[in-house]
Amino acid sequence: MCHVSKAVKNRTDLADLSALGGVAFEADSVQNLYLIQEAKTDQRYLMLGKARFEKRWSELEIISHSHNVFVLDDHGDQVAVTLRWNETRPAQLARGERVQQAREDVQREHEADLREAIMKDVRDACQAGNPLNREGIKAKVPRRNENVAACIEQLIHEQWLWEVDVPPALRVNQRRKSFFVCLTTPEHDVVLRGEEVSPDIFVIPKTWGKTSSCAIPKTERDDREVVPSLQ
Repeated sequence: MCHVSKAVKNRTDLADLSALGGVAFEADSVQNLYLIQEAKTDQRYLMLGKARFEKRWSELEIISHSHNVFVLDDHGDQVAVTLRWNETRPAQLARGERVQQAREDVQREHEADLREAIMKDVRDACQAGNPLNREGIKAKVPRRNENVAACIEQLIHEQWLWEVDVPPALRVNQRRKSFFVCLTTPEHDVVLRGEEVSPDIFVIPKTWGKTSSCAIPKTERDDREVVPSLQ
């Protein structure tokens, strides 16, 4: 039994691992096992390095189990005790695949959080009477602009976000050419059924138009292709 050197203690690639005093230990050993923990998955593995026999597995996954029981202490009082044990078995997924899966899960969570943040900011801004355009959304959401822009396009494609055009004659600011409204779930269901939502949600507020009027969303204009909904 020995320890890995400090230079490799945070590495998880088998090729980078070696024992402290590697020449002495590894030359005389029958096999070398390295206990590692993947930081992204918090999963532990036994990695088989050098072996003087044919390897059946190159890595084993360590599964931790626990169970709570009640026992009597020295005074006869009942106390809770947690029993924990480990099971070592061949991994159902290779370590690299599990790490990749963890990355993809984190990415999906980030994308879901970004969608919720954009939709919430758009709803809140509309309720406050001062809706957001693309630049306004980017300013409100603390993410990379290209990620926010891509998410906006996806939400438009799914018809959760609708971009409302402000006619040139009604614009209070030439930089305020259009703004976004976010449909509620019932309103979105109406759209998916091919029905029309209430035109009231497309009314131009006073902060964006010289007079209160109803505008046609860009996605419904004749000169623009209607984005198909995702079923």
